[in-house]
This record gives sequence, structure tokens and C-alpha cells, in this order.
Amino acid sequence: MRVCRPPERLVIWGCWTSVAILISTLSITTAQVQVDFVDIWGDVLVKIGHEQNIGCAVTNGGPRHQIKWTLGDKILTDTFEKESEEGVLEEYVKFTPSLEDDGKQLSCSFGDTRDAIRLEVFQQNIEEGPSETEMMTFGEKNSVEMLVRLFPPPSNDDVTWRAGKDISVHPGQENGIYTAKTIQKIQDEENLYKLVLEVLVENKTVASRQHSVSIVTRGNTKTIQFNIEIKPEVATAGVPFWIWILVIIVAIIGLIVIFIVVRNSRKKKTSTDDKEKNDADKEQGSLLSKQENVS
Repeated sequence: MRVCRPPERLVIWGCWTSVAILISTLSITTAQVQVDFVDIWGDVLVKIGHEQNIGCAVTNGGPRHQIKWTLGDKILTDTFEKESEEGVLEEYVKFTPSLEDDGKQLSCSFGDTRDAIRLEVFQQNIEEGPSETEMMTFGEKNSVEMLVRLFPPPSNDDVTWRAGKDISVHPGQENGIYTAKTIQKIQDEENLYKLVLEVLVENKTVASRQHSVSIVTRGNTKTIQFNIEIKPEVATAGVPFWIWILVIIVAIIGLIVIFIVVRNSRKKKTSTDDKEKNDADKEQGSLLSKQENVS
């Protein structure tokens, strides 16, 4: 646009050109970054000592090295990627939880955007027993014992001993045949407990039942099945053990009596033989005397 006006102090008219410039501002909109754990949320139950692979998906993010993993105050660096859809980076972290990780937050973050879950750890390790088949003595109380590492500490309701479909006892309970002893904490051992079931084998029906023990830890159930067999030598006789002891005692006494009788009989026989020999000697001496007198 051309503008002309008379100058105020100059004789000559002045003209100049005014150029209108349109400045256009380019608005760049960055897509919002989204961080989410893969297929998990809320509190997550993990087993102590078992390696975990937990994934985090970053949408509209950047390079892999910009993702940060933390467990409590500890930074985790053992990670790997998996194939994912375009625009989404899916990264997994590997770690092995310990007892100290209970209640800690596991977080995945990209810049200021993060997602976090809370870990709950548990332990259910069978250290010893029960055997697949427990051999028991007829007419006696027999014990089934096991050692287990458990966390959190178990309550009596967390442990159930079962026999068949209808019989079950918790530690501290009994029903006449089955007695579940109170849970025992093993001293100087971390999270180690002893579980004991006493079984009174009064008949062979005990052996016909399917037996098991179930342990529930933070909603996770572990069940171990075992069978009971009655020892053949006792089961066939069907005689209580104390009777066997009595029979053995009677047999020993009988042997002692026989020994005494035999010894006395031998002494008597020896005495008789000696007497007969003396009599023969006397008779022979008498004959010799008579012959001498005749001579």
C-alpha cells in the first residue's frame, strides 16, 4: 500500500511504501505420553526367590533408554524389549523378589509420567515330608511330619489336614483318629515351621482314605497328597504291639525255665553216675578181698 502526505518541514512532498507482512505461527502439538503396566494392576502377589518378568507399555514415548524402573529406592536395569504395535514401546524388567521387597512399589516411568504397582511377597517352600506313602503301625499313634518355609507367618486356619472327603482338621484340633498338632516355629530358622498330624491306626479303613494337607498363603493354595499303608507284618496279625512284647517276655521266661531244668537234669545224671561208679568200685574191692582170703 502506497501512502503519501505532505511533509511538515520540507518543501518536497514525500512518499513511501508500507508493506504489510503476515506472520503465520505453526502450532506443534505433542501427543500425550502414556505409561501402563502390561496386564497387571493394583497389588501384585509374587513368590520369594522366583524370577519375575513384568512389562510396561509406553505409548508416544521415546527411546528405550529413557524408561526408568525402580523397586522402592532401588533402580532396576535388567530389562528387555518385546515386539509391540507402532507407537508403543513394550519393555520388561527381570528381578527376583526377596522378603524385604514386601509392600514396596515397583514403578515404570518415562519422564514425568509413571505407573506403579505394590508388591506383596509370599513363601511356600516344602523343605521336608510328607512321603508319598507313609508306613504306619497298627494299633499305635503314628506321626506325619513336614517342615515348610512360609511367609507371612501362618495361622491355624491356613493349614488343613484332610482324610477322604468328609474328615478335616486344623492345627490344634482332633477327632479321635486324627490329631493336628499346633504349628511349631523352628528357632533360629527364617520362616521355618513344623506341621504334625498324629494318626491312630485302629482299623484298616484308615489306609483306604486319600490323605492331603493344604496350606493357604495370601490366597495361594498349595496341596500335597499322600497315602497311608499299614506295615504288613502287623496288619496281617491284627495284634496290638503290646501283646507282641508280652509274648516275647513269656518266651524268654520259658527259655530260662528250660535251661534250669536241663541243667538240674544233667547234675542229677552226673550224681547217679558217680554213685554207680562208687558202688562198682566197692563191689570190686570186696571181691579182691575175698580172693586174697581164700589164697
